[in-house]
Amino acid sequence: MSQTVFGMLENLLTMIAQHGSVPNGGRVYYLDRSQPPLLAQMVWDYYQYQSGGGARSKNDALQFACGALPLLDLEYRYWIQKHTSPEHGLAHYMAHTDQPRPEGYANDVETAENSPNQPYLYKQFATAAETGWDFSSRWFAADTLSTLQTSDVVPVDLNSILFANEVTLGQLHEQCGTGDSSFYTAAAARRASQMHELLWNDEQGMWFDFIATNGTQNKNFYPSNFLPLWAGAYKGYVAAEIVVGTLQRLQLTQYPGGIPSSLVNAAQQWDFPNVWPPSEWFVVEGLRTSGSDAGLALAKELSDIWLHSNYAGWNSTGVMYEKYDCTTCGAPGGGGEYDVQAGFGWTNGVVLDMLLKFYV
Repeated sequence: MSQTVFGMLENLLTMIAQHGSVPNGGRVYYLDRSQPPLLAQMVWDYYQYQSGGGARSKNDALQFACGALPLLDLEYRYWIQKHTSPEHGLAHYMAHTDQPRPEGYANDVETAENSPNQPYLYKQFATAAETGWDFSSRWFAADTLSTLQTSDVVPVDLNSILFANEVTLGQLHEQCGTGDSSFYTAAAARRASQMHELLWNDEQGMWFDFIATNGTQNKNFYPSNFLPLWAGAYKGYVAAEIVVGTLQRLQLTQYPGGIPSSLVNAAQQWDFPNVWPPSEWFVVEGLRTSGSDAGLALAKELSDIWLHSNYAGWNSTGVMYEKYDCTTCGAPGGGGEYDVQAGFGWTNGVVLDMLLKFYV
């Protein structure tokens, strides 16, 4: 498995070398958009694993990480230069196209048929695809897909990932002795401050996406609201126990199939009642590493529910699904532009990680 991971990392790093970022997919028409920038975290996890007794020696692992570092720097600059607002210093998604998506051409044209600004809406379709949350009420200005405003949203999860990357890149530069560690340490501190100012809501005890066009927060529940807990961006600003208390009050353990993507049934696949493994993992991992006893207990309870649902689904159908239904233990999710997929890489990965962290 470690060799497979190494090959995947090499492929993604090669894409950055050729294109300056990881495209939304491995086809030419995906070059106008990227995807959530998690490669730095993947390289760091691989380096940590190999340094701790993996198949490669610690020196080999460090050599690989240091060799990858200039490309990770390049990807970071892409997000700063092309996806960051000079007004507040936080990032947003932004596809560099105003045409229908080739992979969803017919759907885009049909949805935009009556739009007064079709190029803007086409950009929003592609931008939503860049987020990974395609599609979701998170990006709606009103109640329908035709009101997408994705590029005008400052997302909690994207900025949490970039904060984590700034911390990680600072650590890698220190390990590799480049002298650039302080640049990333300062960048992480600035981002955490701006996230607290713009995205944190003291009354609700959580972070919310910020809508740049009207200067308001989207005060709906999404698991993405809690990624600062995973990233550590709350430290120095908010006590972890406050966020854990918010998650307890939301009573997420009432759902037998896992944490819903939202509480809005908008007929989109990143909304109620669908549960996605990456969202589940970020919430559970944030709670597990929060340093709070109550957080750890809630992480274990949510993990138990997730593993039970995944096992029930596999036991009855023989497959793992890309997404599940929060209302029914083991049931696959639905909605969106295609049928639910069986497989499935991230589902299997989340199950294995939770088993290792809570049961081994």
